[in-house]
Amino acid sequence: MNKLKKDLDELSKLAFSLGASRVKVVTTDVITVDARVQLKCRYPPCPFYGRNKMCPPFTPSAEEFEKYLSKYRYAILVQVDIPLTEDIKARLRDDVKLEDIISDEEFNRLLRARGGFAWKLLNRVVSGVEREAFKMGYRFAVGFAAGACPLCEECDVNSPC
Repeated sequence: MNKLKKDLDELSKLAFSLGASRVKVVTTDVITVDARVQLKCRYPPCPFYGRNKMCPPFTPSAEEFEKYLSKYRYAILVQVDIPLTEDIKARLRDDVKLEDIISDEEFNRLLRARGGFAWKLLNRVVSGVEREAFKMGYRFAVGFAAGACPLCEECDVNSPC
């Protein structure tokens, strides 16, 4: 086994030890980058669109991301499992429209509380793998986590974090 494959295997094991429920190493050419994804943030508007530095329009466009991704050969995809609370499940009924869920302040409060836990776990896994890859000599290793950053009550997009 060559050094890169061995390192990817070691990083995958680290991801599991940090809390990932699934880990998969893929070649970057199998990753689809689709500009339509950002439409899901805009229509209907997500409460974080334009209000969080980890969300559009502050994140790279699909074209920019595709350019960055082309510089890498492998990616480590991780998943963390976050069970939903009964309060959240009760609000996700079949008859509820997405626009109603988005405007439901209590749902958003519950989701932010649960999402904060999820984001912190995912961020711990991703940043831990990124840090270890950097220590192994992969100087351009970079990790991405999903979702809006919940660290501040309100993100001031005009100030540094």
